[in-house]
Amino acid sequence: RITLSYHRASTGTWQGGAQPSAPPQVGVLLDPRLAMDAEGNALLVWAQEDMANPSQWIRRVWASRYDKVADRWELPQILSPRDGTDAFSHTVVASGDGRVAVAWVGIEPAGPDEAVFMRHSSLRAGAEWSLRERMDTPADHVATVRGFALAVAPAAAVGDRPQIVVAWGKGF
Repeated sequence: RITLSYHRASTGTWQGGAQPSAPPQVGVLLDPRLAMDAEGNALLVWAQEDMANPSQWIRRVWASRYDKVADRWELPQILSPRDGTDAFSHTVVASGDGRVAVAWVGIEPAGPDEAVFMRHSSLRAGAEWSLRERMDTPADHVATVRGFALAVAPAAAVGDRPQIVVAWGKGF
């Protein structure tokens, strides 16, 4: 499980022990990331080992929204595909008005190349996520290591509507 501590500006104190709803499957939770809008709504994103086939090291990118008005976390959702793609090296960003973007690196089952994917949404309770979009193309992979094209450490920014920018490194 992921545990959160938060600062109450009204009292100047930290409170801890908050735990968003756990995903419905068991597995190691890795690399929690948070983004927050100007109203105090938040998005928690993490990678989680997929235990459906423990002989493979497959991770999924999960997300859970925090609604400040309701003071609750929504049930977690999987953002990365369930097709055997290994998803990792995720990042999350929010704009002041509540638009969010999540980017990650994924290795699809059909090929060894790493690719960069992104989905975007809003921090409004129950808002739908965009379809997964691939940010790079196989032609972008000019650097290879042992025959594998590498995408490294994506970063994202959300600007004025509808601007979202995703950047990443290519190989070593």
